[in-house]
Amino acid sequence: MSQYIQFFVKSPKGEFLPIGNFSRVCSIYAVFDENFWVPFGKVTPVTNKDLMSVRNSLERKIEEIDQKVLDVEKAITIVAGCNNSIEDKLKEIRDLNSGIEELLDDKGELQSSVSYISSLEEIIDSVAWDSRYDENKYVYYGIEVGEKPEEAEG
Repeated sequence: MSQYIQFFVKSPKGEFLPIGNFSRVCSIYAVFDENFWVPFGKVTPVTNKDLMSVRNSLERKIEEIDQKVLDVEKAITIVAGCNNSIEDKLKEIRDLNSGIEELLDDKGELQSSVSYISSLEEIIDSVAWDSRYDENKYVYYGIEVGEKPEEAEG
């Protein structure tokens, strides 16, 4: 069974309302797991500062993919100029193009993740003026949180 990182907003009544979840294979899960303590079975608040860090990490990964695509495109140019048979060249170029397609799929998932994180930042920004909410304790996250989320201690 795959684990999920789940996101919630905290209502004025103290209820945690779900606003998203991402499986372990998603870049959002990976970046949170790499950079933050992610409670299991409970939730903890996330701040805009945290989200900016996550967004920046995701954007760096996109830049890395862009560079890899450029590198593969250069390799295609080199292969095309080699003295191999046309069949060998075409096979190698097809393999390289397949790698580019995979990289672009990964880039699309990262871009979607950046959009989601940006929307969480906007959600937090939207409550900053409202005294009913603490902007630093409005959006929460956790792994495998049950139907009635509880806030993690510490």
